[in-house]
Amino acid sequence: MAYYKENVLKHCKNKDPKHLEGIWCIIDSNGKEKVIFDNLHHGYIVKNSCVYYIDSKYYNIKTGEYYGYASSSMESSTELYLDLEYNDDKNKRGILIINKSTGFAELKR
Repeated sequence: MAYYKENVLKHCKNKDPKHLEGIWCIIDSNGKEKVIFDNLHHGYIVKNSCVYYIDSKYYNIKTGEYYGYASSSMESSTELYLDLEYNDDKNKRGILIINKSTGFAELKR
C-alpha cells in the first residue's frame, strides 16, 4: 500500500491518500520479493535461470551479485554467455560463462 503526497491530493476529488503502487519486482515461488526495482526501471529474467538484467547489467537474483555490463549475450539451455569486452577493469574483460541454475560464473579471456 502506498500513499499519495499531500500536494497531489489538492488536485483530486477523492481525498483518500491510499493507493496501490506500481512497482516492478521479482518474486520467488513462495511469493517473497527477491528484487525490487525503482519506479523508472524494471528488470528482465533470463529464461530458466537465477539471472536478471537491467540496462544490459546482469545480476544474480538469489545473491545480488553483479556480473557486469554486457555489450552482447547468448545462451544455451544451461549457460549464459556475456561479452564483457568493455569492462572498466581490464582484468575482467572477456566472455563470462554463467551456469543458469547455480549462478556460478567463469571468465574466459
